[in-house]
Amino acid sequence: LIGGGTFAIACASLSSREIRAIRDVLRLHFARHERDHRRLVGEILRLAQAHERRSAEFERLLGASRFGFLRESLQVFQDGFLDESTLAHVLRSRVATNFHYYAEVAGKIRSIGQYPAWLGVIGAMISAFLLFKGLAAGASKEEIAGAVSFGFLSLITGLILSYVILIPTARAVLASAQAHRLGETLV
Repeated sequence: LIGGGTFAIACASLSSREIRAIRDVLRLHFARHERDHRRLVGEILRLAQAHERRSAEFERLLGASRFGFLRESLQVFQDGFLDESTLAHVLRSRVATNFHYYAEVAGKIRSIGQYPAWLGVIGAMISAFLLFKGLAAGASKEEIAGAVSFGFLSLITGLILSYVILIPTARAVLASAQAHRLGETLV
């Protein structure tokens, strides 16, 4: 009831493009390693020093960079396609766009995270209805216990899915996006 209802509501309220975006962002979020900003700053400094010395080491360091955004940015700068101010503007726009995209997806995950709790409450209300109906009809202890169990399980499942899984995942995706934005802003 809870999982299927949440899935059905998400599918009905989101476009296929939005569902794919959520899937892709979650895949990136869980595959992404923790950002090490000290390492990024160190790499930027090593690249800057090698570039100042006009050293061949610059090319090697650039090719070996673990930070794709840094590598791509410096390659565009090095190729001379854009002047410095235009490149800075393009990079700032890219950082803002990426963050906005991740924040939007995190908001959608958080919105979806509200449904299971309400579905759990609905399940508990159905259970209460069945319980009162059973009490009025002289139901056995097993039937009463089944209605109470269904209500409790529905409510707990909804709360766990909402407040232990989906909403914390949305917060984690947003925090990851903020860390990623900080790293790209450093570049």
